[in-house]
Amino acid sequence: MSSTRIQSFRRETRRTLRARRRPLAAILAALAVVAAVQAARPAPPATQAVVTAAVDLRAGEILEPEDVAVVEVEPALVPEGALDPFDPPYGRSLAAPVRAGEPLTDVRLVQAELLTGFDTDTVLTTVRVFDPAAATLLEPGDRVDVIGSDPRGGLTAEVIAYDVTVVIPPAADDTATLGDGAPVVVAVDHATAIALADAAVRQQLAVLLRE
Repeated sequence: MSSTRIQSFRRETRRTLRARRRPLAAILAALAVVAAVQAARPAPPATQAVVTAAVDLRAGEILEPEDVAVVEVEPALVPEGALDPFDPPYGRSLAAPVRAGEPLTDVRLVQAELLTGFDTDTVLTTVRVFDPAAATLLEPGDRVDVIGSDPRGGLTAEVIAYDVTVVIPPAADDTATLGDGAPVVVAVDHATAIALADAAVRQQLAVLLRE
């Protein structure tokens, strides 16, 4: 290629670049604006999965899959002791009532450690005491007799469980629903737990504090 042609090619190239410089500059400027807007836009807040009650639950209820839900919330809203969403608490018993939507924590569940020191056949069960005022007098470790009476007055009151240990007395907010009674978690053997469960559907239960 001769020097004349080379010079001509260079001139044409410069003309082409000058002609396209402004459109290219405009495109680059637009891209810079878009990038700046994207950078300034706040990132969506991170969320964390948490196990919540799907419905209102009473103390003593054994959790089933339909009782719980896993929802995404802001990390700041996750309480201490929140349950692991990858280890659902199915089959665990509630130690206190829970409202629908409330995150479930470890203190809301009856803990296996509570049975430490008891006989190997001991289980924890919940007694709903008809008189909440009497139940609020109880403390962990108290010994009580559980009495059943016919709400229609047709049967004489009888002792359902003798000398059982109170493990979890009712919290203050557990006594608000008088119709259901106040939940008291007690340690008993299997046979007594079955007897208490049977009495709970037929009788009103009360407790007598032993010395």
